[in-house]
Amino acid sequence: QCTSLSTVKISKNLVSVGNAAYQKTLISELPDNGNITTIGSDAFMDCKNLKNISIPSSYTSFGNGAFRNCTGIKELVVPDTVTSIEPNVLNGCTNLEVLQLPFAAGKKEMTDKDGANDDHWSVSDLFIEHWSPANNTVDYSGYSIAKIITASWLNIQCRRRINEKDTSY
Repeated sequence: QCTSLSTVKISKNLVSVGNAAYQKTLISELPDNGNITTIGSDAFMDCKNLKNISIPSSYTSFGNGAFRNCTGIKELVVPDTVTSIEPNVLNGCTNLEVLQLPFAAGKKEMTDKDGANDDHWSVSDLFIEHWSPANNTVDYSGYSIAKIITASWLNIQCRRRINEKDTSY
């Protein structure tokens, strides 16, 4: 790992950032050559210097945990060019206060207590890796998130604990 890496020059031909490509580096900006579309899993994991970042409009998808543990990010605006965000993208981004998304949720397959498979759609999937099976809750107590803005410009005020019976988020 290149943990002292802080700046990067990339080729115009690069179209994807691979899994864990910048993990634990000192970069403070996302790479942008106007052609990158895909960001791999854990691509920017533990990049503590990512703070006031701007997601380039060429980006269309983010892999699992792409920004995992990027504790410097306080506000994140995801452009409407992004059409796919896998779970855990913001897992461990405990200082994120405002999130603006071009859509309201991510998709997750789940098995209920009776063994039936179902798809689950929730903004919480972007933050939390696992639901608590004991009480069907997601615990946000370690997060600073206060507002989520979706494509309809609906402001979702976040409480610290959300359960599946409460759909107000």
